[in-house]
Amino acid sequence: MTLKDPSWRILAFWGLFALVNSLLFLPNYLSFFDFSGLSSAPTGSWTGRPHLFFQQQSLSLFHLAAELLFLITTFLFVRGSQSKRWLRRLTYTIFILLFLYNLYYEFYRIFYGVAPSFLNDWILWQEVLPIFLKGITASLTLYYVLIFVGIIGLMACFIFLIKKLLQLFEKVAPNKWFRITLGMAWMVVIFFTFIRRAPHPLFAVDWITPRIIQSSTLQGADQYRSISQDTRYNEIMQAKLEEHPDVYLIFVESYGTVATESPELQEWYTDLTERLLDTLGQEGWQICSNYSISPVKGGRSWLAFTSAMSGLKVDNQVQYNDLVRNNFNFPNLPKFFSTQGYQTYRMSTMTNVDTDSLIPTRMINRFWGFNDWITYSDINYQGYQYDYLGGLPDQYALGYFDAQIMQQDDRPHFLFFITMTSHVPWYPPPSVADYWKDLDTVKSGPPLETVGETIERYRLSIDYEFRVLERFIGEKIDDDAIVVLVGDHQPPTLEYKIWEFTDDAATPVHIISKDSAFVQSFAEYGFTPGMMVDHTKVEYMAHQGLFSLLSRQLIQRYGSEASTLPTYYPQGLQIETEEEQ
Repeated sequence: MTLKDPSWRILAFWGLFALVNSLLFLPNYLSFFDFSGLSSAPTGSWTGRPHLFFQQQSLSLFHLAAELLFLITTFLFVRGSQSKRWLRRLTYTIFILLFLYNLYYEFYRIFYGVAPSFLNDWILWQEVLPIFLKGITASLTLYYVLIFVGIIGLMACFIFLIKKLLQLFEKVAPNKWFRITLGMAWMVVIFFTFIRRAPHPLFAVDWITPRIIQSSTLQGADQYRSISQDTRYNEIMQAKLEEHPDVYLIFVESYGTVATESPELQEWYTDLTERLLDTLGQEGWQICSNYSISPVKGGRSWLAFTSAMSGLKVDNQVQYNDLVRNNFNFPNLPKFFSTQGYQTYRMSTMTNVDTDSLIPTRMINRFWGFNDWITYSDINYQGYQYDYLGGLPDQYALGYFDAQIMQQDDRPHFLFFITMTSHVPWYPPPSVADYWKDLDTVKSGPPLETVGETIERYRLSIDYEFRVLERFIGEKIDDDAIVVLVGDHQPPTLEYKIWEFTDDAATPVHIISKDSAFVQSFAEYGFTPGMMVDHTKVEYMAHQGLFSLLSRQLIQRYGSEASTLPTYYPQGLQIETEEEQ
């Protein structure tokens, strides 16, 4: 077989076509590796992961891009060198755009478990990306620069290969056998598109265009543009508490059912909960627990805790912005405590001195109404930076709150705090110090580079959080206090570990108090004693149900006799969109 042999040219064309096609799906193949901690541990097998893609996309060994085949086929019907030149340039452009979209889509699928939205991400690009970029270290900056350079190099490679592919096409297109093989390729596309809809472990036909169209829309984007007129939560705000226990609402970053249900961590988690129950139980603390469905997976914590404290499901940035910017009079959990005479605090350490100024704190707090918003800059941490966003240990933050607020002010207080030390990529956590201020003297520590398997690093970070919380609850807070611990979302990229066991949006929620009547009152809503939850025997709550549930149980236990017991909304308030009205 010589270079001029038509059969060889046909084989060469389809071989090069397969290579170009495979490069288009390079992001899909990279999704089989774990990038949560920049490691390369495999996260699944070709056949062991669920069908998560839209349309015909599946975790198959080979994907055929129907759009690429369509672009090649159009050259059969184009006459004239000028028309072919423009079509060639269009092919380059479309192929690169399809690749970039596939890369973008896979990033979202891996980290967040959802399809991306152009509108939502344009807002995130403007509002959140500057904060992230301002906070990252030089080593991470170099890492992202190398990724960018690699993508540019790939695109140059694409153009070169497509040029060679089209040159081969010019030589084989008139050939009868080429037209037959092309027709057979289209029969495969039709078969896998319209007849065999189920995914196959070895082969799949992918239409990328429908996913691009889906990314151009955003369901429910207008739901919270103006909801201040909704009065259903007013009954909460009108109730009156006779007793005022301190309340701590603590969201544990990345604390999901991966920690409680995955086989690798079950033994550790059992030991952890038994230790906590024993230690805190000896001091009179009681715990009941359930699972709660978070509106997000793998990231965007602010949407998770906004849903919980507002009683509205907020799962995208458009909804979030509409809610906090346009509805300053809408009820929420911090405002409820304010009406009861509480001092309300929000403590945020997920930024650093450089990025604090980039967050529109005053505008956001017009919605929440916290008496004080404690930032990284206020805490003035001087010790070793344990992560790329300032590295302030959670023990230090809670120690600061104890010293500056709890010991200085006898008024009842409500604290909302989301932990930082358990944030991806799960750097080695600090040791729990005997005295929180001692952490200021620590000037060196574990290397910032991630070490060990991802699941082990994750375990260490969650273990650290509960050791800190165990000491905080057992030694710092008053006997009549109430602690609510909630996981914000599943740990990024590790959801697959619980796909066979439970909902991958579920996170634990724990109610902790020495008031047995208060703790036991949650049994009516699916909570069970202790920290272990049998997911087969309980009805999960939802994050957006927390506002009405917690306020209802507080009013039931500590409210005046004249107070009307408010309604519990398990799924939060259901707001019609403009399209539904």
